[in-house]
Amino acid sequence: MLLIREGTQNVSLVMRLQDALNGSPKTGVPIANLRLRAMWVENDNDVYITSWQTLTPLASLTADYACNAAYEAGEGYYRIDVAQDLFAAGTVFAVVLIKDGVNDSVLVARREIQVVPAKYWKAAQMLVNKAVQDKLTGAIDYYDDDGSTKILTHTPTDGESTITRTPS
Repeated sequence: MLLIREGTQNVSLVMRLQDALNGSPKTGVPIANLRLRAMWVENDNDVYITSWQTLTPLASLTADYACNAAYEAGEGYYRIDVAQDLFAAGTVFAVVLIKDGVNDSVLVARREIQVVPAKYWKAAQMLVNKAVQDKLTGAIDYYDDDGSTKILTHTPTDGESTITRTPS
């Protein structure tokens, strides 16, 4: 499952399109044939489902974001640019579905996304990102999603009956 911060815009997902009958990667599908449907749940338990949207082709893998657009990267992987409001404030969970609009039963792809409120984003990053513990001091360094920027250090202090962790 993918974690995305609430309010994030210009989101491009990487999705692998597969043959629904045998699971093999699907390549060479014209982007104009692809259809996207998004479903999301808000924190007040409202559920929203879009109609099937036709995707438009992107010029390249590194092209600027374009709502409801796609690009085939190869080996069944596609870059899919999703609608801006999908991760708006209040959204807690979203699912993006892709199908072949010409041959409905031949192609499937699905991506589940947990939308994390901004106030919990740093905690969510620490749970899923790199952490390194110094074996000598016991200090634990937590890193940002780039794997090199340290965002927090916990330094444990060993007592007679407890270990205290102090963030710095």
